[in-house]
Amino acid sequence: MIIPQQSLQDNPTPVIGCIDLGTNSVRLLIARINKNHTFTILRREKHTIRLGEGEFCDKKIHSLPIKRAVLVCRRYAELCIQYHAADIVAVATSAIRDAVNRDDVIANLIQETKIVFTIISGEEEARLIWRGISAGTDIGEDKTLIIDIGGGSTEIVVGNQDQYWMLRSLKMGAVRTTSRFFPDGFADSVSEETIEKILQRIQENTSHTVREVKKHGPVSAIGSSGTILTLESVAGKVPDPAFHHRSGILTRKEIRTLITMLAGLPLESRKKVPGLSADRADIIIAGAVILYSILKETGIKEIRISEMSLRDGLLIDYLSNIPGFPYYEDIPVRWRSVHHLAECCQIQTDHAEQVQRLSLELFDSARDAGLHGLDDSSRQLLAYAAYLHDIGQFIAFSGHQNHTYYLISNTPLLGFNRQEIEIMAQVAGSHRKKLKNVSDEGNNASDAGIRSAIPVMAMFLRIAEDLDRSYDGRVVQAAFTGADEKSATLQLTCIRDCTLEQWALSEEEKGFEKVFGLALITRWTDLP
Repeated sequence: MIIPQQSLQDNPTPVIGCIDLGTNSVRLLIARINKNHTFTILRREKHTIRLGEGEFCDKKIHSLPIKRAVLVCRRYAELCIQYHAADIVAVATSAIRDAVNRDDVIANLIQETKIVFTIISGEEEARLIWRGISAGTDIGEDKTLIIDIGGGSTEIVVGNQDQYWMLRSLKMGAVRTTSRFFPDGFADSVSEETIEKILQRIQENTSHTVREVKKHGPVSAIGSSGTILTLESVAGKVPDPAFHHRSGILTRKEIRTLITMLAGLPLESRKKVPGLSADRADIIIAGAVILYSILKETGIKEIRISEMSLRDGLLIDYLSNIPGFPYYEDIPVRWRSVHHLAECCQIQTDHAEQVQRLSLELFDSARDAGLHGLDDSSRQLLAYAAYLHDIGQFIAFSGHQNHTYYLISNTPLLGFNRQEIEIMAQVAGSHRKKLKNVSDEGNNASDAGIRSAIPVMAMFLRIAEDLDRSYDGRVVQAAFTGADEKSATLQLTCIRDCTLEQWALSEEEKGFEKVFGLALITRWTDLP
């Protein structure tokens, strides 16, 4: 997510705002990070905006929902300012993720609210939900099924307190399912026959995911999101004494009973059901059917309720980027994603590590020499791109840089947002032959700052690749030792003959001058 620009020592008690812009609602969390490495929740807000209203007919977010989103997000921005927030982490999920006009919507939101929203993948959404729940819920060591039913998608996780084994996102949420089966929002009562037909269709759509879940063998379940919280609230207020509801738990039998009860009521009567908010009465049946179907097909009889959610995961992810903080797990999460992709593509690890090491030496020494002013977040992305630069060879050696670009840009790398993935794809895809043009697609991929950063990072990777043409690590050090108005000097140290590397590096001189506006002067030293 966002890399904090200041350490806790620089700003001992910063305030952070986290915003989750979903299909049905938008949520805000404002928290203060304390000196003793704890955090205090200062405010939670949630507003129903139905951003996905009408979207599932033409895959387009319409103007009225956008206006509602802008209005609420402006309010959230004002609250963050009132609390003197040092940072706002804001993500957009299913509705914007699946919309054909998503880039226009994001641009409009940024312009109108001054909040930079990042579109995250369904798998990343699932990971953040797990982070939020695992940080505030006692899951334990046993494998647990985690279910979050949103407006446009349902996230499925199999994990425990410390790790996850499965992350899935299903294009099947309460709003999406309602619009598919009942465009009028279940305005009338619904027959049991119709409910069974919906259940059958949901079971067909979830069969593959259910099989995966059962292979992992979770022994219990935890649920979050407005749909599940609402169902638990309604269950707690059922007047029937035979309805033995336990607070914080929903049984599969209870959920089926609630479906029958709610389906038997027209919308106006549903709005008056205790525990059910009026703005969720039209979509609650669909959400309940999704939950019941998943539990039934996985064989789990009850589900615990957690009030933690995606916005809590955003906060924990932010804290994980602060060195020394107890939740510092950002590097393992990102490296696990990168290493997994690299292993799947059967890379040559020694070469990848050598190119990565040289790339970072070039980046650091060039920054010290005044050749660029890129920050440590760019350095991290260069490290990941360098490690993955050759994965395209898994498809074919010829043109493998283009295959590398495709693989990175189309893989849901956990821990990264869409913009970061695009940067890594551009950099890694530019490691040989002509530098790729910066794409205008993606999440803010055409920003001026990115247009200038990618060629710089790509040049370091190209040079590092040239310096290991022999694939045996014979270049042991590469560092820029200085620069003047006309040229930059690169000092290289070898442990054996580097004729091949010298020839390859000479081919980069024109490109180097184009990127930095300076001639490249190389100095070679052989170790005895």
